[in-house]
Amino acid sequence: MDRQAHSVFVDYRLAPEHPYPAGLTDCFDAVRWVHDHADELVVDPASIAVAGDSAGGNLATVCAMIDRDRKLGLIKYQALIYPSVNMAGAEEEGHRWSPEAYEIRNHREYIEQILGFVGADHGRPKLHELYLQGRIDVTHPHVSPLLADLHGMPETLIITGEFDFLRLENEAYARKLARSGVKTTVIR
Repeated sequence: MDRQAHSVFVDYRLAPEHPYPAGLTDCFDAVRWVHDHADELVVDPASIAVAGDSAGGNLATVCAMIDRDRKLGLIKYQALIYPSVNMAGAEEEGHRWSPEAYEIRNHREYIEQILGFVGADHGRPKLHELYLQGRIDVTHPHVSPLLADLHGMPETLIITGEFDFLRLENEAYARKLARSGVKTTVIR
């Protein structure tokens, strides 16, 4: 029987009722389940990819990191759509959030208002309170993958938005992946 591409959407537990690492655990368990049930799903277990946007992009890339660290070889590709990869707000790998990094030609007042609204802290204090609840430091690689060793990660596609406040950290993540020997494509 021919193998086909399928999408599996994970209904992972959400904070604050289920703080870190509940959602991450659910996502990684789903990857393992897909791999273990590949024949039933008619998928190639050697071609599993993870994908996600924003917080889901964080969960997807951290699942790939866990897979790499455990040497399981389950995940072959990751597609990250404006992923949150620097929840610590750390200056890393040439990344420093600044509204001056955005080339604004039209509608400056609207774009600056949006960028200024989220600002450099991206609402992090509330995130820490609701999602992490003191269970792990915000600089841990499973929270801020930009701060991790990225050698051995799977091939990666990162899609960013031109005026998305996550764009700068996404592009820094892509550069770090590439410097770590990971085949990486970025689309802005």
